[in-house]
Amino acid sequence: MLFEDKAKIKGVDLKINYSSDVAVLSNEPMLVNEVLANFMSNAIKFTPKGKSISIMWKTSEDYVVIFLEDQGVGIEASFLEKILEGKSAESSAG
Repeated sequence: MLFEDKAKIKGVDLKINYSSDVAVLSNEPMLVNEVLANFMSNAIKFTPKGKSISIMWKTSEDYVVIFLEDQGVGIEASFLEKILEGKSAESSAG
């Protein structure tokens, strides 16, 4: 199921804005795909019905910049600290 379909089923507005000439080249394409899929999945999971998610990407010199903004509940400070320290952390249902 596509992310657009998942967002629609949940009642979340998914706004996608991108330049069609952007190509993501990486030595780790599967990892890039996995990270982006995880971001999108979490955004949909934690954004309440009736709210929105915006994703945009554009080139900037030698790299691609990806912006993802949602109106979800956010991450608790203590949980974010564990993530940034690289410690194991668990997710909760949204």
